[in-house]
Amino acid sequence: MVGVPGRSKACATCKKRRKGCDLQRPACGQCRKGGLVCEGYARPRAFINWAPPKKGPLTVGHTTDIVLPRGLTRSAYEEKLLGLHWETYLPNGRDFCCSAEICHILGGWTTAVRELIATDTLLKKSVLALGLTTVARRDGVVWMAEQGLSAYISGLQEMAVALQVPSRARSNALLCAVKMFSLYEAIHGIDKRERDAQAKSWLTHCHGEISLVRLGGPSRYQFGRAHRLFADGRLHQISVALKTRKRSFLADAEWKILPWKWHPKTIKDTLLDILADTTELLEDLDAHNACPNPDDKEWRRAGLAEKCWLLDRALVAWQASSMPTLAGLGEQAVAASADFVSAEALAAAHAPTLYSTACLIVYTTLAAVVGPYVVMPARTNPKTHCRDILSGVPIFFHPAVGTFRAHLATLPLAVVLAVINMAGPGVMEEERMLLMGILARPEAVGIGRLLHSMQV
Repeated sequence: MVGVPGRSKACATCKKRRKGCDLQRPACGQCRKGGLVCEGYARPRAFINWAPPKKGPLTVGHTTDIVLPRGLTRSAYEEKLLGLHWETYLPNGRDFCCSAEICHILGGWTTAVRELIATDTLLKKSVLALGLTTVARRDGVVWMAEQGLSAYISGLQEMAVALQVPSRARSNALLCAVKMFSLYEAIHGIDKRERDAQAKSWLTHCHGEISLVRLGGPSRYQFGRAHRLFADGRLHQISVALKTRKRSFLADAEWKILPWKWHPKTIKDTLLDILADTTELLEDLDAHNACPNPDDKEWRRAGLAEKCWLLDRALVAWQASSMPTLAGLGEQAVAASADFVSAEALAAAHAPTLYSTACLIVYTTLAAVVGPYVVMPARTNPKTHCRDILSGVPIFFHPAVGTFRAHLATLPLAVVLAVINMAGPGVMEEERMLLMGILARPEAVGIGRLLHSMQV
């Protein structure tokens, strides 16, 4: 039984101070102006253990005849909420049951989270915040949404303290917590007053994650959980660099070599090496376009074209060596049903869409610097790669994929949207309609909001 005392909608801080609250979220304006910590809008609840009477028969609906100690009740409640999180987050609501190769393509960092969560309260809080909010939005449960926001705000406050402790700042658990907070913003962050607020909040967490990764240096990620977290986190960090159009530190040779001193690279690892290099193209293209000196501009143009052709050769080589393997995974995939989609099917779609994403970045940059009169190979046509992505990503929006789809679909769709907008009206209308159709699906609402926020 749940009791909700009081009717005021003000944040907890304004209630205590008896001040008028403007109800802004996640922190109210009164608290921000006063330099105070906003304690959020979660309303206190009393969870009451109930035991049936000793006399008389039990009635249907009585779940237990034991009154659990408060600590055990809270633990059981948290375990139930954590279970709900994994059910809504992971494809098919459970851990990947697949080969190591497929697990490496899709990302196995969730295993590290589940192992670390038992001993780290901040990580548990970040997972609970995401799980509560996901279930609340799915089922329309207001109190659960409030508790999710409360856990999120409380977790951010706890993380600010943890970052001041060197041993915590270098821990795998804190890195996982930052990942979960950035995922929270990517899926659930929204501010109707400021269109770009969600993207800004997401980027803030992402830059925090990048700072933590760089703090350890590349040699730290050679073994165990640290290596798995680093390898699986690169796509996210590359996405940030592409959004900000700045060269990623992951393009440095030491970050491509040292973490794999004791591990062979998978087909996804080699593809992410190429994708990391594409971040330099965008920064160089902006520098070229802004250069006022004609001679210097030509020098920049020639150098950028050369980098594009080098990456073109790397992409051609990756396609030749890796696509047969991915085609084999597609052949192994079990046909999707209404409530199931196989890990093989997801992996067979994920890697090719990332390949086409890299192709779009390389070839649109190349087209911008070689001029309209140069005859380009057929493989450089951006329409081809947009179509490949738009035909591959629908499986990520299968209802059984869960919120894990944010890792698979966000970057490819963001790049397709950028290419379509860059082409201008009337040029890629068929691709635009396909993209809008995908984003109109109920499962794509969160990703669509984030892409919309990024357009500012």
